[in-house]
Amino acid sequence: MEALQLSERLPNDEQRVLFSGRAQDHIRRSAERAAKFEANETERHRRLTFGTSALRERQRAAELLLEGDAEGANDALEASRSFVRLSMVGKSPEEQAATELALSSGYHGQLFQAKLSENPIAAQAYLADNRDAIDPGVFEPSMLRPLKSSINDAAQIS
Repeated sequence: MEALQLSERLPNDEQRVLFSGRAQDHIRRSAERAAKFEANETERHRRLTFGTSALRERQRAAELLLEGDAEGANDALEASRSFVRLSMVGKSPEEQAATELALSSGYHGQLFQAKLSENPIAAQAYLADNRDAIDPGVFEPSMLRPLKSSINDAAQIS
């Protein structure tokens, strides 16, 4: 509306047409930028929501398993995997696989830590059984050192 008022002040039709074309182009680009920003924010929110839900379900799965509810834990873990898949729509298969491995590593790491404080030998067996589901970058530093330390502590107590 303001552009129309400005164009009326121009001295001839040619300038008004040129001004109107530039104003419309500017308005179109602004609308495109706003739409792109909105789409990016919507996508970011979607990924964040599904990612957070995946982590919560993973946590719940580990808690259920530690409480002895294996069926509930499996359901929660499957829900977690579903949320991961939803959060990764449009990402490459490599990125999806890396995210699923990180989710699995966190799950097994949480269970390993709980077992480690109770029984280092059981934790060692759990780790051996689930090694393939744990990212090697997580497996080596965060699990083997505490395991060795706990086993050594247990051996010294005996």
